[in-house]
Amino acid sequence: MANASSAFPRHDQFLDRHIGPSAKELGQILHSLDCRTLEDLTEKAIPGSIRWQTELTTTPAMTERAALKELTDFAAENRVMRSYIGMGYHDTVTPAVIQRSILENPGWYTQYTPYQAEISQGRLEALLNFQTLILDLTGLEVANSSLLDEATAAAEGMAMCHRLHKSKTVDTFFVHDNVHPQTLAVLRTRAEPLGIQIEVGDHRSVKFTDRHFGLLLQYPGSNGVIDDPTPTIERMHAAGGFVVVAADLLSLTVLKPPGEMGADIVCGNSQRFGVPLGYGGPHAAYMTANKAFQRQMPGRIVGMTIDKTGRPALRLALGTREQHIRREKATSNICTAQVLLAIMASMYAVYHGPDGLRAIAKRIRNQTECLATALAAAGHKVQDGARFDTVRVWPKEGSEATLKAAVAAGINLRDFGDGSVGASLDETVELEDLQKLFVVFGGSPLQLPIDKQAPTLAALARKTPYLQHPTFHSYRSETELLRYIYRLQAKDLSLTTSMIPLGSCTMKLNATTEMYPVSLPGFAKIHPFAPLDQTTGYQKMFDNLSRWLCDITGFAACSLQPNAGSQGEYSGLLTIRAFHCKNGQEQRNVCIIPQSAHGTNPASASMCGMKVVVVACDDNGNIDIEDLRSKAEQHHEQLSALMVTYPSTHGVFEEGIREICQIVHDHGGQVYMDGANMNAQVGLMAPGELGADVCHLNLHKTFCIPHGGGGPGMGPICVAKHLAPFLPSHPVIPCQPTGDDSQAIGPVSAAPWGSASILTISYAYIAMMGPDGLRRATQVAIANANYIAKRLAGHFPVLYTGQNELVAHECIVDVRQLKATSGVDVGDIAKRLMDYGFHAPTISFPVAGTMMIEPTESEGKTEIDRFCDALISIRNEIRDIESGKYPKDNNPLKNAPHTAELATSEAWDQPYSREVAVFPASWTKVHKFWPPISRVNDVHGDRNLVCSCPPIDAYED
Repeated sequence: MANASSAFPRHDQFLDRHIGPSAKELGQILHSLDCRTLEDLTEKAIPGSIRWQTELTTTPAMTERAALKELTDFAAENRVMRSYIGMGYHDTVTPAVIQRSILENPGWYTQYTPYQAEISQGRLEALLNFQTLILDLTGLEVANSSLLDEATAAAEGMAMCHRLHKSKTVDTFFVHDNVHPQTLAVLRTRAEPLGIQIEVGDHRSVKFTDRHFGLLLQYPGSNGVIDDPTPTIERMHAAGGFVVVAADLLSLTVLKPPGEMGADIVCGNSQRFGVPLGYGGPHAAYMTANKAFQRQMPGRIVGMTIDKTGRPALRLALGTREQHIRREKATSNICTAQVLLAIMASMYAVYHGPDGLRAIAKRIRNQTECLATALAAAGHKVQDGARFDTVRVWPKEGSEATLKAAVAAGINLRDFGDGSVGASLDETVELEDLQKLFVVFGGSPLQLPIDKQAPTLAALARKTPYLQHPTFHSYRSETELLRYIYRLQAKDLSLTTSMIPLGSCTMKLNATTEMYPVSLPGFAKIHPFAPLDQTTGYQKMFDNLSRWLCDITGFAACSLQPNAGSQGEYSGLLTIRAFHCKNGQEQRNVCIIPQSAHGTNPASASMCGMKVVVVACDDNGNIDIEDLRSKAEQHHEQLSALMVTYPSTHGVFEEGIREICQIVHDHGGQVYMDGANMNAQVGLMAPGELGADVCHLNLHKTFCIPHGGGGPGMGPICVAKHLAPFLPSHPVIPCQPTGDDSQAIGPVSAAPWGSASILTISYAYIAMMGPDGLRRATQVAIANANYIAKRLAGHFPVLYTGQNELVAHECIVDVRQLKATSGVDVGDIAKRLMDYGFHAPTISFPVAGTMMIEPTESEGKTEIDRFCDALISIRNEIRDIESGKYPKDNNPLKNAPHTAELATSEAWDQPYSREVAVFPASWTKVHKFWPPISRVNDVHGDRNLVCSCPPIDAYED
């Protein structure tokens, strides 16, 4: 009998939709490289000693319909309960216009981090709105544009306090015993490697001493009580320490802002501003601080500046504090944050305005007071004190019976573990929901005092106005909001416009089929602390995905908890550290890192309490093996780990990688492989087989989670068997892959599986590609990169090549020599590419004055040729400068990018035509992307830091 799947084979396969070059185009690409087949190219580009002789065993390729059905079935297996668990996570109403126009819109989710400000003004404005929202509600002076989650934001706040404290020997951080348990656990994880002592207790009675450098308070408390933190803040300041407050953002629309009470840093989660629960994420955390902390602030800050013409513009400010520049001395290792979700939260605030937000908050308070009053009247013990959204109650029938009755009614309550339960209300709660909840406690719906109003908050009531900027008052109708969203979108270049050839960033296709499941209620509406028996669909997906990632990497176990690549790095190094400590080798604290490494590597090592030792690279861009051997011998007793990116950050396959790993192992160390360049490995080699012990995977690169303009991302880690017992645990929901957390490190993210809902994207990608498709994607990525290197070779020299003068999946082209002959630097080329409709490649990393180009497998030959034609045309413009046709200080590159306003102005006194300025290539006359501003003034922005919405007249002529 014929195989059912082969009896009537389908013509249409996802593989052909994902991979850009057609069969004909691929043949032309290979021919230009003197190769007959992809296998021929693979043999020429990758040294035989490192090629994998094993085939992938991930699931056979599914059709798009089959993959969607499987994920839809998983979603259906998850039980969407009415969750009142709270603990920093709440159900919310995502306005449909925001869900459809931002969350599900590739014009927003395929953007990159806004390093090129001139073609990023839309999302920069949306992020400035986010920062304004946060600053107004918290009452502080400087905000960043998002962090990963509330728990890690609190940990970053702790680290900021420690760095800024006048005494570097003070080591104790006090944590109120009413913070969320996941936050406390993450604080412990972060504190231990840095020698910070965590002291937990009641902030109202503790006596602060000169041992304390800081304090964390929850406002309102995890149990729902609203304490006045002012006396505690004053006592901590008197002792010379700093105060961090983790605050519920919605509550601050009615509560006194922490900044007005003296808090130095305020952090929290913006999830309840229209962002789905998603079983833990992704959500945008926030952080604000006093100006004294502005250069210690982690993450990215959007600030005002001016462009070349003097008009207002936006950019990322204070970039010199980031890990790319400061490396092991950086303020944080955070690279990708949660931009897309911050934009959603900001638009939620624009949608509702201050009056709408306040009305939502007051409604929740009134419902909470109604429930508390009814429970007390029914004979239950209810926690005293002011409250916002949470009622803590000791049921007269006992907590066990109440929790059981709640589940039977389709309701999740929080179990405090001491005989009490909690119910945290949210904006989705209707009268019918309150009635059902009261019935769980044995009450009658008719006994609810529905006219009950929450009492005044007295001294803790908010008196300061907020969100007064016109942006939060001008787009109340959906028509106006829709136009505002699309007006901002039109200012930004995304993958919907053209390829984004950023090296080390892997801006590949984010297929619609992969994105679709994220919005399914069975994935989107699950609380991260829902009982495991309600999340069987998620668990099946996690198990399959973990198994596939282990197969791809050649490792034994996988943790899906790290919610960014930086967190994956941190988790991997902590796992290595725990392994050494278990073996009685706590002294192993040296981490060797190549000088070409991504800046997050040394920053992560420093966060783990490790000492960074830099190893040199040779003239070919490879690790200098003799220098490595010398430093491994020098630090034989202290060597903890080597961090290595493969293929190297220089874009070549280092033939010596096995020897490199062996040298480290011979001296007692472990090898951490950075998965940033995994797009050149999948199916052709595997980190575990090459000799690594642990690697992290950027699912937002190789495995198709979109970059979202700077997040979300996911950074799971895969490890060898001997490291599996040390993978992260969680205090609320068990998630340690081995099932035994006795040796596990603490949690690195607030939620057990990080940003769980977007794991569906990578799941769909792997399922639809199948083993052969994944391998082919890698080969095509290598082919496309080598084709670009070949086409540009006569115009821009390729800095590093490997075997047979070939590169891996990306190439670095050198433009440094042009500075002397023409005055043009790499930044000028980046800005000129905007006039041709392209985002620049990665510039000045890993080598200053160069461009790193990565086309991925998703770009076809036509688009790649267009990009190469643009660069070649720009090189010819540079030749015109070299020949004297254009002055070195007044030419198409120095004046780029050119705006429509400039091109249509009456006066034109440039030594080149308007056509050369704005229509430099034929395709720009067919479809033109117009940069909305001229070149930004970076110096002005840093000297005059403004990170909230300016007065509206600043935008006027």
